[in-house]
Amino acid sequence: MQAILRRLLDRLDAIAEQHGEVGDTDVREAISDAVFDGFLRPVSAFALPDRYAMFSDEGDLLVKRALARSNFPLTRREPLRELHLYLIRKKFIRKTPEFIGNSLG
Repeated sequence: MQAILRRLLDRLDAIAEQHGEVGDTDVREAISDAVFDGFLRPVSAFALPDRYAMFSDEGDLLVKRALARSNFPLTRREPLRELHLYLIRKKFIRKTPEFIGNSLG
């Protein structure tokens, strides 16, 4: 799991070299929403969004590709909790009490 997260963050860091807005709050929240809805608490018929609040279509596409290549294997609660805590530490998501309670329980 940690290797998957590291690769995702490395991809996002690489994108940030050309598109510094990756670190902006709106972009981080859009990435967080996609990670939650697609991987952490899957929404039925989920598809990665085309927009991530990047300043250009190219930036949005690069973020979408980085997420699509991640392939999170979340089948147990332990990796789920680990991913959530890791993303909080990296400031990609905010703590959400309802999620923390569900993921720890």
